Amino acid sequence: RAVSFCGHAINSEDLFVVEDARADARFADNPLVLGEPRVCFYAGAPLTLGGGEVIGTLCAIDHVPRQLGATERSVLQVLARHVVVELERRRQVDELIAEMEHRRQAEHRYMQLATRDPLTGLPNRAALLDRLHQAVRTAARRGDRLAFMFLDLDRFKLINDSLGHAVGDELLQAIAER
Repeated sequence: RAVSFCGHAINSEDLFVVEDARADARFADNPLVLGEPRVCFYAGAPLTLGGGEVIGTLCAIDHVPRQLGATERSVLQVLARHVVVELERRRQVDELIAEMEHRRQAEHRYMQLATRDPLTGLPNRAALLDRLHQAVRTAARRGDRLAFMFLDLDRFKLINDSLGHAVGDELLQAIAER
């Protein structure tokens, strides 16, 4: 950044123009002027966000000296403002996408909490009854038969009381997995 033209443009409040860098004491011995890309003309407009933060420049360079007329200066400044507007719009879109994803994940978590047992991950009583009612209606509409199996663990309280709730939880999770 020490030898960059943009470093000067960022620090200016308006358009920064160097019509002939070879004749400008600030840039005559600059490696960008003496070697590749052989910058002779530079015009840079700072890209300033709404909060006043300068994030870069929109610039035009050439290998020959140039002068910018009022119209060309105005066009470069307008283009720089459009770049800033587009960058800020993209940032807002990215923030909206992130917010939508956050909400989708939260909705998924709430749905899991509302319809699943937190220990086993199996459907809870409300989800089971809902699915059972749907299955009964579907079977009745199609004229199909429906079977339902209920699994009960006899003397499970004995496991919790004798071996502890942690072991009981592990047993329930293993059964649910199977």
